[in-house]
Amino acid sequence: MNTVSTCIIFDIDGTLVESVGFDGQLYEQAIREQLDIGLVEDRSHYQHVTDTGILRQAMRENGLEPTSQQEQAVKLRFVELMYQYILDNPNQIRPVAGALECLNSLYKREDIAIGFATGGWGETAKAKLLAIGFDLDAYPKASFASSNDAEARTAIMQTSEQQLALHENCRKVYFGDGLWDQVASAELNYEFVAIGDTLDHPLKFADFSELEEILNGLKL
Repeated sequence: MNTVSTCIIFDIDGTLVESVGFDGQLYEQAIREQLDIGLVEDRSHYQHVTDTGILRQAMRENGLEPTSQQEQAVKLRFVELMYQYILDNPNQIRPVAGALECLNSLYKREDIAIGFATGGWGETAKAKLLAIGFDLDAYPKASFASSNDAEARTAIMQTSEQQLALHENCRKVYFGDGLWDQVASAELNYEFVAIGDTLDHPLKFADFSELEEILNGLKL
């Protein structure tokens, strides 16, 4: 019998991993090297703030029609750059405070299912999780969806949710740090929890260090 009553899905960059700075720089570098085009600094300029969505819109705005070959070339270069960065900067890839403890605690609960829905590509997202000490292979019940699966963040979240095979009335919660996370949650009728200091939101925490406070806020 399925005892899960709450589904909690996490964004990764800026929510679980302190990676917003270097991740964006490496992504832009990969695009610049492969396509010789730049990006608009304000990411809210893009309709879909995901690796696939930003790339496709940037290409069109620069007179290029996106192809799978070009996307793959950018992705492969981005993966190379990410792995090299992790190798060269092992102490710079850090979890958001309390993130690992939070994930481990929630995963053990029979009434909660956890998943991940990242706007990044799966290869780099998994590499960053592994670099902070979270190996997805050790959590077989957790779901994972990324920009490999869809262009829109809402579709990525839905893919992660579907992998969990939840019952119809399951409560759904999303943890994120960006405006696009907040907007996608509203579109899908997810409860939203803001992490960090970027957003103005009623349920907001600097990090995961006060897990009991977070759970109390969610009435879990």
